Amino acid sequence: MSPSTHPLAVAGLNLLPMASSYRGPLAPGCEQCKEGRKMVLFVTGRCRFRCFYCPVSERRNQLDVTYANEREVHADSDVIEEAEAMGASGTGITGGDPLGVLPRTLHYVTLLKETFGKGHHVHLYTHEPNPQKAEALARAGLDEFRLHIPPYLWGSLEGRGAAYRNTLLRARALGMRQGVEIPVVPGHGRELRVLLHALEELPVDFVNLNELEFSSTNETKLWAEGLEGNPRGWGVREAARRPRPWSGSVPGGCRSTSARRGSRTPSSSGSG
Repeated sequence: MSPSTHPLAVAGLNLLPMASSYRGPLAPGCEQCKEGRKMVLFVTGRCRFRCFYCPVSERRNQLDVTYANEREVHADSDVIEEAEAMGASGTGITGGDPLGVLPRTLHYVTLLKETFGKGHHVHLYTHEPNPQKAEALARAGLDEFRLHIPPYLWGSLEGRGAAYRNTLLRARALGMRQGVEIPVVPGHGRELRVLLHALEELPVDFVNLNELEFSSTNETKLWAEGLEGNPRGWGVREAARRPRPWSGSVPGGCRSTSARRGSRTPSSSGSG
């Protein structure tokens, strides 16, 4: 099938390798990652949210460890040397949850900016809706703020979801690009559509929809939800090709096995 006749291309999405696609301009953090210019700084494996689908590997999950790409970090020099070795023009900070170790996270944002300059693009992915911590990150020089919203709060972002709305609005007011990054969870399509309309109205700069990833750390819980491995990733692709009113980056999947409803089958293992 040629790129121009692929169902996703016909639906108006741009195609990327590894079964990914997007509509509109990619977020700067995604653009650098696509080009292999983004270092991944895993600041801690600890996270208080305990999402049932968390794919982080056993050697990191809920452990207070730090990695620059696959290099374990024991000193600032490890971070700098890894960034220099790969020629990184930016860094993505993730975990666990980086806001759970905010002083450490702020230190690394400052370190990267002071070492490589303001042009070194830094984005952060967090589960915690906290406007005050977003302010501290903005002061340290964070460029892009990505918020994960758990499926049980997908919807209009009112009530318990209002904290996520307020944090995204605060991040925008602070001058950071802000968006939402979540996995596509089978069986939650209606709630997801309501959430996407709410995000359009805010608005956010981008929405990333990731494949729901099977790994050795989450497969038992995913099976308990009635999900099975789907190596072709059709669950995410079908969600991505449905007409949507917003524009922005919507990568259709990661380098991993996605999930679909069905019986138990052996699944592939991902890494955190």
